[in-house]
Amino acid sequence: MVVGTGMCALARVFQTRAIRKPDIDPGVFAFAKAGFGDYMGFLSAFRYRLGSILGNLFYWG
Repeated sequence: MVVGTGMCALARVFQTRAIRKPDIDPGVFAFAKAGFGDYMGFLSAFRYRLGSILGNLFYWG
Protein backbone atom coordinates (compact mmCIF):
# COMPACT_ATOMS: atom_id res chain seq x y z
CA MET A 1 0.00 0.00 0.00
CA VAL A 2 2.87 2.36 0.83
CA VAL A 3 4.71 1.52 -2.39
CA GLY A 4 1.53 1.94 -4.44
CA THR A 5 0.92 5.36 -2.91
CA GLY A 6 4.49 6.38 -3.70
CA MET A 7 4.17 5.18 -7.28
CA CYS A 8 0.95 7.13 -7.78
CA ALA A 9 2.52 10.25 -6.28
CA LEU A 10 5.53 9.97 -8.58
CA ALA A 11 3.28 9.47 -11.61
CA ARG A 12 1.30 12.58 -10.66
CA VAL A 13 4.50 14.62 -10.33
CA PHE A 14 5.63 13.65 -13.82
CA GLN A 15 2.15 14.27 -15.21
CA THR A 16 2.09 17.76 -13.71
CA ARG A 17 5.56 18.53 -15.05
CA ALA A 18 4.61 17.29 -18.51
CA ILE A 19 1.59 19.59 -18.52
CA ARG A 20 3.55 22.60 -17.30
CA LYS A 21 6.61 22.06 -19.54
CA PRO A 22 5.49 20.24 -22.71
CA ASP A 23 8.66 21.22 -24.59
CA ILE A 24 10.90 19.05 -22.37
CA ASP A 25 11.45 15.47 -23.51
CA PRO A 26 10.01 12.86 -21.15
CA GLY A 27 12.36 11.24 -18.69
CA VAL A 28 13.90 11.87 -15.33
CA PHE A 29 17.18 13.17 -16.71
CA ALA A 30 15.49 15.66 -19.06
CA PHE A 31 13.81 17.38 -16.13
CA ALA A 32 17.05 17.38 -14.13
CA LYS A 33 18.92 18.84 -17.09
CA ALA A 34 16.30 21.55 -17.62
CA GLY A 35 16.25 22.46 -13.95
CA PHE A 36 19.87 22.11 -12.89
CA GLY A 37 22.02 22.06 -16.04
CA ASP A 38 23.87 19.61 -18.23
CA TYR A 39 26.07 18.09 -15.51
CA MET A 40 23.19 17.25 -13.19
CA GLY A 41 21.22 15.88 -16.13
CA PHE A 42 24.14 13.61 -16.97
CA LEU A 43 24.50 12.46 -13.35
CA SER A 44 20.80 11.77 -13.12
CA ALA A 45 20.85 9.64 -16.27
CA PHE A 46 24.06 7.88 -15.22
CA ARG A 47 22.71 7.00 -11.78
CA TYR A 48 19.44 5.80 -13.26
CA ARG A 49 21.23 3.49 -15.70
CA LEU A 50 23.66 2.28 -13.03
CA GLY A 51 20.80 1.54 -10.65
CA SER A 52 18.96 -0.40 -13.34
CA ILE A 53 22.03 -2.45 -14.19
CA LEU A 54 22.90 -3.18 -10.58
CA GLY A 55 19.30 -4.01 -9.75
CA ASN A 56 19.19 -6.56 -12.55
CA LEU A 57 22.57 -8.02 -11.58
CA PHE A 58 21.58 -8.42 -7.93
CA TYR A 59 18.25 -9.91 -8.91
CA TRP A 60 19.82 -12.52 -11.14
CA GLY A 61 22.90 -13.06 -8.92
